[in-house]
Amino acid sequence: MDNKSNKEPVAEMNMIIQVNKEYLEDFTAEIKELLEDTELELVNLQMDPENKDCINSIYCNFNAIKSLSGLINNPLCNKIAVLTEELINNVRKDKVIVTRNIINVVLDSVNIIKKICTEKADNIHITSEVEAHLQALSISNESLLKEIGYCEHENDGVVNQRKTPLDNSILREKTADAQDIIKSIRMQKIRNNQNNDQYVKIPLERLDQIIDMIQSVEKIYNSVKNEAALRFGSNDSLTVESTKSYYLINDVKSILKELRMVTFQQAFQRLTRSVCSFIEEKQLEVKFSTMGENVEVDKELADKIAAPLGDLIKLILDKADINVKDSRINNIEVLAYENNGLIHIDIISDMALNPEELKRESQYIEAIEKLNYLNCRAQLNLDAEGGIILSITSST
Repeated sequence: MDNKSNKEPVAEMNMIIQVNKEYLEDFTAEIKELLEDTELELVNLQMDPENKDCINSIYCNFNAIKSLSGLINNPLCNKIAVLTEELINNVRKDKVIVTRNIINVVLDSVNIIKKICTEKADNIHITSEVEAHLQALSISNESLLKEIGYCEHENDGVVNQRKTPLDNSILREKTADAQDIIKSIRMQKIRNNQNNDQYVKIPLERLDQIIDMIQSVEKIYNSVKNEAALRFGSNDSLTVESTKSYYLINDVKSILKELRMVTFQQAFQRLTRSVCSFIEEKQLEVKFSTMGENVEVDKELADKIAAPLGDLIKLILDKADINVKDSRINNIEVLAYENNGLIHIDIISDMALNPEELKRESQYIEAIEKLNYLNCRAQLNLDAEGGIILSITSST
């Protein structure tokens, strides 16, 4: 009896640990989704620095990240979220025009929080990077406060509030029911300019698990259908119902796979921001454009394709023979389209370039390796007018 009573608390403790782990994974997934949404809003904000909706959305996102980072007991993430929220709030309430420096600082917050969520928090490199960024955020806040004419003593309350241990884990302190919080988060409306529909957000990993289960059930029903046909004939009621069930399950699987499909819109917006910043920094007379944002692809490809595309375009711009004295504006375009079940992405440039030299560059090799990892193959050619066409094909 004693052994049995001793085992029960251990089993209960293991169950609690497993449940808490699932909650933490859900909270981390929520943070990543908020960061993706913030990246999009930053792209829109760069185009329209006075867009109140974008500013409010970014503020709300970091407010949510601040709370979620407390739930997962991540003090580094929490500190960044607190200071970034404070910066955006100062912009928001005092109606300050958002500068490029502010956008870059907020984007750095997004990138560093992503690293914290994917790598070990005790990583020395991450810790030093966070400390440097927190200092940059403080400087940005102080500069902004001086700009809008606030006195230093008026912010004593904010400084004191910042010292409050906001990173205390609510789960650990039992001050909130995690299940209720999960429900409330998932029932929030996703901001949509076109309609007021509500959406349920499902992590992609969970969706893949559901698809795997459906595929297993599909195989079972396929075996049952075939066995029933052999034993009782194709007109038997068991065979007919098994066949119906098999095709219904197949339809469900197709619908679930369709949920993995997204457009290139977010990827191309991130790509545009990255490339345009590079063009501006290098003071190049180049026009960059994208087409085919509405082409649908697997979400994993859409999420990861922007980085290698950006690396290739920057390399092309860096190595191209651009005549500064020439008043003509050069063009570089990214075109996405679907043909015969394959997704094609063409990088088209009218700038003179030696393809063989480009292929030998280490940046080119690294970008091609990233594309190969995404099941993409690339082919570099010259067009009839001396420009280049880098054709990328994906079967996913």
